[in-house]
Amino acid sequence: MKGMDSQKTKASISILGDAFIDISCHLHDKHNEPSANNDGDEEGGVVLVVGGDTRLNRPIQMTAGGSGTNTATYLSFFIKNFENDAQNKDDEDETSQETESDDDAAPPNNSDGDNSPPNNEEDLTDVTFQSAFNESEYYGQLLMEQATQCGFKLINCQSTSTKPLSSKTVTPTDDECKDQDHHSMQSSTPSSTGHCMALLDPSSGTVERTTFTHLGTLQTFKASHTVLHELTNIHSLNPSFQIHHHHIHVSGFYNLPKFQNGSLRKRLKLIRETRRARCNSDHILTTTSSLAPRYDTTEEWDGGLLKVLPQVDFLILSLLEAVNILHLKGINVEEYTVKDGPLTQAMLFLQLANLFAQYSSQSFIIITIGKKGAVALHNGHIVSMAEPPIVLDEDSIVDSTGAGDAFCSGFLFAAMKWRKEQNYADCGEIGSSRDGVKMESWLRAVKEGMKWGVVAGTAACLKQGASTVSTPKEIKHLMSQVKDYGLEKYRRRCRT
Repeated sequence: MKGMDSQKTKASISILGDAFIDISCHLHDKHNEPSANNDGDEEGGVVLVVGGDTRLNRPIQMTAGGSGTNTATYLSFFIKNFENDAQNKDDEDETSQETESDDDAAPPNNSDGDNSPPNNEEDLTDVTFQSAFNESEYYGQLLMEQATQCGFKLINCQSTSTKPLSSKTVTPTDDECKDQDHHSMQSSTPSSTGHCMALLDPSSGTVERTTFTHLGTLQTFKASHTVLHELTNIHSLNPSFQIHHHHIHVSGFYNLPKFQNGSLRKRLKLIRETRRARCNSDHILTTTSSLAPRYDTTEEWDGGLLKVLPQVDFLILSLLEAVNILHLKGINVEEYTVKDGPLTQAMLFLQLANLFAQYSSQSFIIITIGKKGAVALHNGHIVSMAEPPIVLDEDSIVDSTGAGDAFCSGFLFAAMKWRKEQNYADCGEIGSSRDGVKMESWLRAVKEGMKWGVVAGTAACLKQGASTVSTPKEIKHLMSQVKDYGLEKYRRRCRT
């Protein structure tokens, strides 16, 4: 395709995943020990009375949540505030910027003194979130308010009305979706939006979170219910965009029973094939995908996830999730990440890398390891490491809920920003050599994604709430403290 290397790329991200309403009950105020016979009238904590009535010092909070909602929230924040920023220039000018009297008054996307044009909304990456919820009830309306406030497009794949209550919420019509499964879902009796009650107790120094979850509409949400045209069509008719890259992120796989056992695999394959078939002399459509499984409350750790892996470019999960999905026995995750040295950690990571490579040698496996940061694996090798920009301990962590979703968002933001800035000939698609992919180029995207991921995850730990975003200034400050934790340094630590 002539002239393709000189054309702009239009990037878009679709999140397919779980949407919940989080109902949070805080049993104690952190760092205040509960007093005996505390009835909630005095300062400090309260003791849970099993079978009785417990008074709370803080109001019960109801917020939009779920892995999919949190990821869309964080991702929209990063795109809005950082997509057009030249981060290296931000780092170089940080000291001088802090001395400027109008620093705090500057808009998040200011040019910081360079000649870059202001953000053009069409140039920014689109974020769309497809889930299933009951928009006629209060829970569903909270989700739609979250989408409007954060600026992402919300698509309800189980609609109970034909008129969206939010300008950012889309209800699929008959013309837009001809999938029989989708219509059968619409015609079924609507159930409640998924919701999760959480008891949060930080009295032990770290926030202990006990949850009670009702899947509601997510129980019957199938991968085939997703609106296909949103996932396969180009997102801009602007002729200056000749390359159209779309990223599909599946969030909360284990909270979506009907996405499992082959349903998601078929959908992802169909999306890729459809987009490839629509390439022509004017437009080239590329696709990448990622998946965040989250904790499996059934403790089965299956659902055919490993069979989906060949269709997934980035599997993003915690070390605990990785060990369970591969059904490795006798491994104490805490000992490997906290007590044992880097050599033992490296042995475990290499074991995981080789096992995952047996299912897909092309997939990047991104594993978060709590306070230690994250590691990236590919084709049996450790390819990148990242440490948090600051030390995370009991004194600094306010609430780690949602840190995994924040990491996902930071990683995807940086990786897709990198992809958007590349020529097609330099990167192509991940997944097969027939696409002309240059894997070394994508390794740079992974390294950048790891850096932003640990910053986003760290920032989330410093805030109360699963989807509470930081300010752009706070993110820039953390970015300035990120250490270049290269593999050579890690190998030296292992040898010693």
